[in-house]
Amino acid sequence: MENMNSGNPPSWGNNPYGYNMRNSSPLPNVTTALVLAILSIFLCCCYGVPGLITSIVALFLANNALKLNRQNPEEYRRNDVSNAGVARIIAIIGIVLSSLGTLYFIVYVILLIINPDLAARNNDALKDIFD
Repeated sequence: MENMNSGNPPSWGNNPYGYNMRNSSPLPNVTTALVLAILSIFLCCCYGVPGLITSIVALFLANNALKLNRQNPEEYRRNDVSNAGVARIIAIIGIVLSSLGTLYFIVYVILLIINPDLAARNNDALKDIFD
């Protein structure tokens, strides 16, 4: 049994995950990438453009973090590596959803330019629904 009063922290012993938790450092920008990726899902409803911007930035940050891990895999925490992978997947989903939202907005604007009566019909339909 280790002496807990020696001033040294207890050793981690044999880690079943195969890496040293004490000497591993966090991957840079993983939390930022994850937050931006999740935010992009919510922002895809705002005409698509804000969600597209945040998801592209999140994908860039997640890919950079994964590249750093590939260069030196023992240096970084495994949970940060998995968070970078999750951020990458969510960012790709955000890109797809935001692209669809942007495409919908562009098509709607084109239809309004071609047929200005479309906006008046939409207003009348909404008034009928809510009145």
